[in-house]
Amino acid sequence: MSLRFVVVMALAALVAIVAATAGSVDMAVVGAAVALGVAAVHPALRDPGVPRATRVLLSGALTLCAAAVLALLWRWPVGTDDLFVSVRDPRWQWQQFWWHATVAGCLVLAVGCLVGAVSRLPRERLRHLGPASATVVPITLLALVLLPLIVALVGPITAAVEVACVVGGYVWLVRRAVRRHGAVAIVAAGTTPLAVLTWFTVDEAWRSWPEPPRGDVFYAVAVAVDGGPDVESGGVVAALLVGAVLTVLACARLARAAP
Repeated sequence: MSLRFVVVMALAALVAIVAATAGSVDMAVVGAAVALGVAAVHPALRDPGVPRATRVLLSGALTLCAAAVLALLWRWPVGTDDLFVSVRDPRWQWQQFWWHATVAGCLVLAVGCLVGAVSRLPRERLRHLGPASATVVPITLLALVLLPLIVALVGPITAAVEVACVVGGYVWLVRRAVRRHGAVAIVAAGTTPLAVLTWFTVDEAWRSWPEPPRGDVFYAVAVAVDGGPDVESGGVVAALLVGAVLTVLACARLARAAP
């Protein structure tokens, strides 16, 4: 992998994550689009040795992930006069449902494209996917639990050292899995956060389905304005970008290496 592509993707992803955490939607969308766009034009994805169908599926997954980021960050605006909104309002209910459904739909289709691309890999490559997943998936899930927990308990600013230790240990374990099982370990590591995000977004869409109001119940929601860092959005964008880029490039490498 060219160092130039790695640096550009890493810087763009970092800009997107920091901007999403700081609440700068425009910069986050631009950074995510650049990171995924650079991955889409990476030489590994344009190599003629990669089957055309695989290239189409991987490119489609990147496009759908970009659409998911766009939908996730550019949600329907709530004005200052609507900070207290009634959940009995059908228009507000449908807006929330379609927002959740759009994000979930993009992620479901993106994961479907990745599953299709992985299923097209040669059998001798897929043979290592099971053993690699048995090692990589649990430690990825553990990292996904530990990172937000540390940030929530310690704080987004003071938790830098702890987060760096967790990320460093995770990268070290994944590198060991890659040396043992090959690039399929990266596929397992990349698809895990995407699968988790897809699960949560589908669940949110299901829960946000509009319900007819009941006359004997008062419905109201207070929208609180928090001026602090939006750690949740930053974490979601980070998991989405890292998962998508790693999975796509690893699949392209495996498909290209096929005899």
